[in-house]
Amino acid sequence: MVSHPVNTHPGESPRRAPWLALLVPLLCALLWWFLRPTSTTHLRGVRLGLSAADTRASFQAPSPGSWASEMTPEPSLRWQGPPGAPVSQATFEFHQGMLVAIRLRVAPGSPEAKGPKVEVTSARVIARKKEPSGEVTVSMISRSCPAHAAEVNRLLRGGS
Repeated sequence: MVSHPVNTHPGESPRRAPWLALLVPLLCALLWWFLRPTSTTHLRGVRLGLSAADTRASFQAPSPGSWASEMTPEPSLRWQGPPGAPVSQATFEFHQGMLVAIRLRVAPGSPEAKGPKVEVTSARVIARKKEPSGEVTVSMISRSCPAHAAEVNRLLRGGS
């Protein structure tokens, strides 16, 4: 009886196995690339739906800053950074205990400032607006929040 190397058949070269070992990860990477989410789901580590405590713990502040809470008309948290920071201000708005809107004032070169003027998914709208100061206001708003329905509708119609 003739023995054959592992993973080969009679007359087949054992060199094919290394090519498969390279091909499978390459195909997996390509599949991930084409199926990855293309929209923004987090802003500076924060995503919609978090509690106030989780929002504050998750926020990746680019520099030291100060926190304040407000109740106008719904609860919100505000983070204030130093002038000229990549993020100078962040506001987190809550409805029924869940984060429903994130608003950042960012430097024009910041990653959050880059992207389409309005980005829409089934769950959220992201709007980018250039301010007279040169900064960009980036807003991520839940489409299911009744308190923000008018603003979402205005953005979907092309308003700013």
